[in-house]
Parts: sequence; structure tokens; C-alpha cells
Amino acid sequence: MLRAERLCDEQARQARVTIVHSLHTAPAGLLLASDLASTIESASDGLLAAGHALRRMVLTKTGVSS
Repeated sequence: MLRAERLCDEQARQARVTIVHSLHTAPAGLLLASDLASTIESASDGLLAAGHALRRMVLTKTGVSS
């Protein structure tokens, strides 16, 4: 899970660089694309948090310590 989230963070950074290079002359497109990249990155953070919560719940219910 953590590896996937870190990969998503890296992809988001690369996306922002590409967005700036590709859309520097289109401010509205630049803003929209940047917001989309930010939203996707926030979603991956949320998925990581949900995955950790699910893991804790499973470990707690089965009596296994992490």
C-alpha cells in the first residue's frame, strides 16, 4: 500500500511538471489540470489511510499484533 501511494506521489509530481510545460500558455487549462492532479493525489492518500485502518481492524479482530 505504501509503495503504491509513494508511486502515486511521484506520478503526481511528474504530472505537474508535464502540465506546466504543456499548458503554460493556457491558464484555465493549467489550473484545471493542476487541480485534477491534486485531487488524484489526495485520493491516493485517502486510500492509504483506509488500507491502514482496514489492516488495523483485521489484526485487532484476529488478535494478531503488528
